[in-house]
Amino acid sequence: MQETFLLEDLLGVLIDIEVMGQRHYKELANRVKDEKLTVLFNALAKEEEAHEKLYKSLKQQYVNFDTSEVDDDYKAYLYALIKDNIYFMTGKKEGMTIEEAFDMAFRLEKDTILFLRETQKHLPKVEHDRIDVLVTQEQSHIVMLRQYRSQMI
Repeated sequence: MQETFLLEDLLGVLIDIEVMGQRHYKELANRVKDEKLTVLFNALAKEEEAHEKLYKSLKQQYVNFDTSEVDDDYKAYLYALIKDNIYFMTGKKEGMTIEEAFDMAFRLEKDTILFLRETQKHLPKVEHDRIDVLVTQEQSHIVMLRQYRSQMI
């Protein structure tokens, strides 16, 4: 059985992830004592803000775009991703160690890549290159975070 799945849902999750990422990186920038880390986290927060604006633009542009037909298995997969992400985003953040903060940052970046790839499937082909660039940016965030984490911990 085919059911309509709205691209708006995926873009909404991407926007939420970026907002959470901005907040997380700003909190980390204010918390760490290392100047290099402060610069890194502030830069990541600014990139997440730019991504949020882009996803909002895509949402506005394609909110009335033809919806995609998906089967029940794919729909269940997407809703499982969304539900897991919501649970993760509303979890404990207070009193987080720096290791836990880095782990959360990695998870945010990986989730973003996953949602970007799923969103790409529902966007017109003209947008695929833009999504590929965003995935590359998110991958570079993971590399930067890994490098800084290995120096600190």
